[in-house]
This record gives sequence, C-alpha cells and structure tokens, in this order.
Amino acid sequence: MLCYDWNITYFWNMFKLLKTLFNKKDQITISGSCLQCGLCCKAIHIYDRGGWLKSEERLQELQEQDERYKRLVVTGKIQKGYLTLKCTAQDQNGRCSEYDTRFDFCDSYPNPLIFKKGAQIGKGCGYNIHHSISFDKILNKKMKKR
Repeated sequence: MLCYDWNITYFWNMFKLLKTLFNKKDQITISGSCLQCGLCCKAIHIYDRGGWLKSEERLQELQEQDERYKRLVVTGKIQKGYLTLKCTAQDQNGRCSEYDTRFDFCDSYPNPLIFKKGAQIGKGCGYNIHHSISFDKILNKKMKKR
C-alpha cells in the first residue's frame, strides 16, 4: 500500500511540475554541457510535494526519511524564498564521492523550471540558460497596443 501511495504522489507532483513548466509564456532554453566542475552541487533546489523546498523543517523530515538528504546543508535562499542547498559529498576535485547513490535531480540538472523562479547558473558552469519570450506573448502585447 505504501508503494502505491508513493507512486500516486510522485506522479501527481510530476504532473504539477510539467504543467507549471509548460504553462509559462516565457521559455527557458539550456545549451552547453557538463564540465564536471561541481558548481551544481553548491546551489541545489529541491522540488518536493508540488513545490520548491522552502522549509528547513521539511528538509529535516526528508533527512529522516532518506539518509542521502543528510548530505545537504542549507546555504541560503533565492528571491522566492526557496532553500539553496549544498551537497557535502564532493571530493577535493569537486566530483561526487557518492556517485552511485546520487539523487535523481543530480541526473536531471539543470532543471529549467527553477531558473524561471530566479535561480542562477554558477559562473564557470558549462551550461548556459537562455530566457526567451514566446511568439504568442509578443503578438498579444503588440495587439493590445493597437
């Protein structure tokens, strides 16, 4: 039963994430590639329960549920109040010392949605984030001026 409930929650959260991502008029395009610099491990934002993690109390709950979350420490917040976390599993070269048990969000970095919410790519990262406005948004703006 627990597995069934987890799957429903997981898929519901993924649905809400995708809905939010594709309902926005502004688009995010990501280019570049991973340089294995480890900057992504120093500015982590977690999508949990249908929203970005804002509460240290919720982080503590996650740490009790899954030992891997104990690797994460809070380093600040971005403008919307979302927690910025750092992973302590980096070696001296900036590489993951727990690669075999890394999080799913490590594999999916960079997530375009968090950049719509104000997160920034670290200087020196191999990825580039491009914000663009959809044609529909530009057209609607021009039509309103007429």
